[in-house]
Amino acid sequence: MIFHIHTIPTIWDANFEFSLDKLIDYVSSYGIDAIAITNHNCFDVNQFQVIKDALRGKTDVFPGIEVTIAPNNGHLLIISDNNNIDGFCAGCNMIKENIKELHDNISIQDVEKAFENFSKYLLIPHFD
Repeated sequence: MIFHIHTIPTIWDANFEFSLDKLIDYVSSYGIDAIAITNHNCFDVNQFQVIKDALRGKTDVFPGIEVTIAPNNGHLLIISDNNNIDGFCAGCNMIKENIKELHDNISIQDVEKAFENFSKYLLIPHFD
């Protein structure tokens, strides 16, 4: 299993060009069971659906986001199941509204409010 796939270059990333063909090849070549799309402080449901459809039958694809947490700009991966996509999108939209600039962050309390119930999600602290 592999998580934490970036597919949208943001100001928090080195510049890159996402390739769906390369992702499909990578997943197939290595027999990866599951991935989560976890871009920095944003989630694109349309791109997620394209990736999920392209990988159908090859691997499971989960919606996720990598959130910059106050006060030290640590990161938290929040991964949802596919049955909660509307609630997950609502939380991601709140994150995107509050984290726009390179040094912006959000408190863990506000993240929990945005997603309403952390028990619905897989939470993974992410450190360099």
